[in-house]
Amino acid sequence: MDNLNEIDIILAKYLRMLDPTKAGSKIACMEIVSDVLLQHREIVTRKWLSGVLTTLKSKGFTTLTVVNPKMHSPEEVEALRGLFDGEIKVTKRETAQGTKRTLRIEKLLNHECSEAELILPK
Repeated sequence: MDNLNEIDIILAKYLRMLDPTKAGSKIACMEIVSDVLLQHREIVTRKWLSGVLTTLKSKGFTTLTVVNPKMHSPEEVEALRGLFDGEIKVTKRETAQGTKRTLRIEKLLNHECSEAELILPK
């Protein structure tokens, strides 16, 4: 997390190794965003993510990230939210059957989202 340039270099090397003729979906999940945000704050993180997302999108990737909103201020989370084409929230809530995890699609580019939540199985 200390040096975002090193992460960019490793990513570039990896992307060069991919076979461009290989068909199929390409998905990248970035689980380090909360750590980067803690260390580098929202301005640097947003600038860095903007470049990474552009690179991955140009290579045909769908990019996901995991951000723990309890680790950051609402302003920090909001600074990053607009960079992504969609947002999915997994939360816990109390039901008559006990605590359940729910999934809700908050936004998805070019799609209208339902208000409904999906209760996730254990």
